[in-house]
Amino acid sequence: MVDKIRILIKYLLRIVFRKRGERLDVREAPTKTTPEMLKVLTCLEGKSNDDPLVAAIRHDLEGKSSILELIKSYLLELEGELDNNAPPFAKLAKLFECGITPDRVEGHHYGVTIGLRTGDRKDVWADYSNLLGLLWSTSLGNVSPWVGKTLKTMSSDELRYFTEGSQRSDIHTYLGINHFNEIEESPLNVISVLFLTFWM
Repeated sequence: MVDKIRILIKYLLRIVFRKRGERLDVREAPTKTTPEMLKVLTCLEGKSNDDPLVAAIRHDLEGKSSILELIKSYLLELEGELDNNAPPFAKLAKLFECGITPDRVEGHHYGVTIGLRTGDRKDVWADYSNLLGLLWSTSLGNVSPWVGKTLKTMSSDELRYFTEGSQRSDIHTYLGINHFNEIEESPLNVISVLFLTFWM
């Protein structure tokens, strides 16, 4: 266990003290971003409005200043929601389904927890069973401790060590490091960071 902690600390230090200019395999941002570019969901290009979720997402985007405002509206709709199958979850799932998986994802990626869902329940209780999502959105939603993740390609030696040989090295595997933000003014956030630090 101590050896695994040492290796983890070593990787964290590598990430933190990465040399400037080191390749991160991240696409270059456009040199000029226009407000109209921030309103286009490229993952829906070529998708038909015959799909009710695609039509609903496009409708939701109308009048919004950007895609970020759309996603924030879904976050606000999920606040205090007990329904495990609430419409924003279906819309977010459709966006992920329509998206394109990049060949490689490395470097730091900022993130926001939009909502928590307790699985794919289809039973009669699904409309009232997302207690975890309700507790999250009403207590930590506005002071979420999680703020993103850093991904780094694992060497075959690292993979063998961390998985004790159970993972094949011909599959591209990443080491993912979660990042947390402690908000001192929020006791719930501070407690959650302590819990997550201990648990993870």
